[in-house]
Amino acid sequence: MGFKELLTKVKDGAAKTAKVTKRYNDGSFIGNIDHGVTDGVFGQGAYLNVYGSNAVIYGVNTEEYTFSAADVASIEEDKDYIARIGKGGDYHPATRCKISFNDGKTVQADILSDKFSSFKTRFYNE
Repeated sequence: MGFKELLTKVKDGAAKTAKVTKRYNDGSFIGNIDHGVTDGVFGQGAYLNVYGSNAVIYGVNTEEYTFSAADVASIEEDKDYIARIGKGGDYHPATRCKISFNDGKTVQADILSDKFSSFKTRFYNE
């Protein structure tokens, strides 16, 4: 890789990091995706936001994945695991669950506990 290509890669990485940071702080963040999962679909460092009837999984090292209720095959809560999400210097209780999509993807999600019930109701009709 030449110097010009390296500079382009660094610039693109900085722009993507800025976009992820802005989205993470825009008030629609509800959880982490595949954190601590080394072989996950989206890789470590992905996040989950909800915008109206859609949700998006995003991160610096992953392509955006937007989904709606029609795309969710199941949401299975792990009642034996107590998760916590660090945000803004504080830790918040979270509910760990497995989300399976109709396209075959499955992710581990830690969703803020005060947002989990409404997320599950909105995106999964049992």
